[in-house]
Amino acid sequence: MNKYLNWFEKNFPTEVENAIKNPESEKFYSDIFQEYNKHKWNSKSLEYYKFTERYVNYHMNIQSKSFENYYKSTQDKIKMTEMVLSGKNKERYLNLIDRRIKNVL
Repeated sequence: MNKYLNWFEKNFPTEVENAIKNPESEKFYSDIFQEYNKHKWNSKSLEYYKFTERYVNYHMNIQSKSFENYYKSTQDKIKMTEMVLSGKNKERYLNLIDRRIKNVL
């Protein structure tokens, strides 16, 4: 999924931009991220972590109406994580963000 998203974002920047600026208009890109909510992933895998990162960034992109591959760990990222993630994954990811902010990692 992560490799596909890399390819799609590189080769279809107009569609990605449209999906970010108006998520209701461009469903294909948005639907890819809905796979995250099915929780059919190995939560201990690196690919799952990468997809979690992408999922949070995707929502931050929608909020900012512009595309960024990565957002640094900030209070804004914490707020977005609290809104879009749930359960143990939310706890793990918030812990990671907190550690990054404190430069533990």
